[in-house]
Amino acid sequence: MSMKAGKRPSRWYRANLWLHRWVSLVATLPFLILCLTGTILIFHEDIDAAMGVIPASPGLTGAERPFLESVNAVLSAYPKEKIIFLGVDAEEHPGLLLINTVPLGDTNFDRAALRFTNLTTATLTE
Repeated sequence: MSMKAGKRPSRWYRANLWLHRWVSLVATLPFLILCLTGTILIFHEDIDAAMGVIPASPGLTGAERPFLESVNAVLSAYPKEKIIFLGVDAEEHPGLLLINTVPLGDTNFDRAALRFTNLTTATLTE
């Protein structure tokens, strides 16, 4: 829409322009949040590896040791904790056993700590 010099846009045009501008700014916030949280969800493995939460996967270089040896290694390294969860993700982290521990007397995941052991050597990885 071309405007002639010296002629102001109509009140209706200015109201629509104001409404469009502010509705767009308000609607942008949820999309920004979706983009940021979606990026974290998509790249969570890479973020965890970069922050050192999950150690690099050693791969299976030999025969796996029994889980009990890994459990005993964790319990001897952390005698004031008990195990509440064991997990293996053979596709994403081959050769690693995830063990969640909590202080003795605790029963939930609020203060759980992640411990990882190498399945071929049954030793803790840090």
